[in-house]
Amino acid sequence: MLEMPERPHIDNFRRQARALQRAARAGEPEAIARLDRHHPDPASADPKTLQLSAAQMVVAREYGFANWPQLVQYLKNGS
Repeated sequence: MLEMPERPHIDNFRRQARALQRAARAGEPEAIARLDRHHPDPASADPKTLQLSAAQMVVAREYGFANWPQLVQYLKNGS
């Protein structure tokens, strides 16, 4: 699990998710490994067509949240 930044902001997590989506679509091994580790059903997460919502879920899970909405709620509540 990744450690939450000292001053977390939703935009940083959005950028991480978008970067993961691009990297997975480009076939980058580390991005695909992240999908395999953190997506609840990695077999259904085709890297070549990875949706942003799936990348967001992976990012949220890397920080210990079950899904993207939980991460967003945590950030809205002032961490």
